[in-house]
Amino acid sequence: MSPPTDPPASSRPLLRLALQIPPGWEETVQWQLAEDGWGDGVHEQSFPAGHLDAALPRFGDVSVLSCSRADLQQTADAPVRIDPTTMTSVISAGRRSHDHVFVDCSRCPDDLLTSIMASSNAAVLLVGDHVRSTAAAAHRLSWLQGKVAPVAMVFATSPRGIPRQDVEHALGVECVADIPHVPSMTSRADEGELPALPRAYAASCDRILDVVMESNDPSARAA
Repeated sequence: MSPPTDPPASSRPLLRLALQIPPGWEETVQWQLAEDGWGDGVHEQSFPAGHLDAALPRFGDVSVLSCSRADLQQTADAPVRIDPTTMTSVISAGRRSHDHVFVDCSRCPDDLLTSIMASSNAAVLLVGDHVRSTAAAAHRLSWLQGKVAPVAMVFATSPRGIPRQDVEHALGVECVADIPHVPSMTSRADEGELPALPRAYAASCDRILDVVMESNDPSARAA
């Protein structure tokens, strides 16, 4: 998209724009004029919800979309990464085709995290039972509280961690649930298998879903 070349000095700005829009796609076109009357076209395009939903693998009623950590960081070996605009478009498509969208933001750059929070109705912050984890959670909690509400704190236990009460006192908030330590979680996940989860783990997940959903829609409850 561009203005015609070498326009006559007396002519008025002429815009010639042709778009071919596939069904189901949302399109936004902005034309920004410079001081001389000419400008550049900015074309924003979002993913079609139906196409995204059809392409995602499913586990029961849950669709899964993942990427490697290398896709989130721009380095010399990986000069192209997922940008905030792309992230927002994918989340928007997911929300149009699903009842709920959950995004795992571990080790996510701040610019991507900001775009995710702008599209979110709630956040769940997982804090480990160690001093270092608590300090990191305190920093992230203050950042999140200015961008999304509510922020549900979840306490992850380990065999030799500090008590939950000490973590809650340090953060100044109460945790909504405890995630019990499952020794086989990492090893089974690396093999592409689901670990045998105790009932307490499932109950905690159910509690977290209840808090997140009820905060946005009192009539909604976790399945």
